Amino acid sequence: MDAVGKEVFFFIKGTLFLICAVVLNQVVIDNYSGVIGTIALIFSGIVLRMIPGIMMGYYSIVSTKMSDLVESLRKMKLPDFIIIPVLIMFRFLYSIKEDYIFINEAMKMHGLTMRNFLKEPIRVLEYKTVPLLMCSTKTADDVAISAMTRGMEVGAQRTSVSEVKLGIADYLMYIFIGGIVFIFLSSIYA
Repeated sequence: MDAVGKEVFFFIKGTLFLICAVVLNQVVIDNYSGVIGTIALIFSGIVLRMIPGIMMGYYSIVSTKMSDLVESLRKMKLPDFIIIPVLIMFRFLYSIKEDYIFINEAMKMHGLTMRNFLKEPIRVLEYKTVPLLMCSTKTADDVAISAMTRGMEVGAQRTSVSEVKLGIADYLMYIFIGGIVFIFLSSIYA
């Protein structure tokens, strides 16, 4: 599946989760009470508050090149001590995601899948967590060394191939979001 296909699939999946959470929320509020109703409300509340942020973060990571991100943060006049950790964090998360995929593949070869989680929860968690922690320490060092090799040091001048400019769509989005904020604030303080 190509990058655009993954983005569309993730968007559809997230939207379906949101729709299910809204429907569950309304059905529970109208029909149920007690423990089941409380659990369903907590679940739908978590989904309604978390999924939009997760979808936005995923799309940002998938669709943004690191050089464009660095250049745009520099044009915003952010200091290097903020830009460098953001860049390292994005690269670290991407590397950890790849390590997690490799660990899952290794577990499948040994017959440890999430189907076995109910039978052997400690073993499954141990075989996922310990290798991931070991990989994450090595990955953190590798990503930091990579950033230094690429010239990402505080105070160092750096050139960029990326040309970052705001377009018409960006300005229209600013106006749209500003209008929403204005309407929200005027409804609160009216």
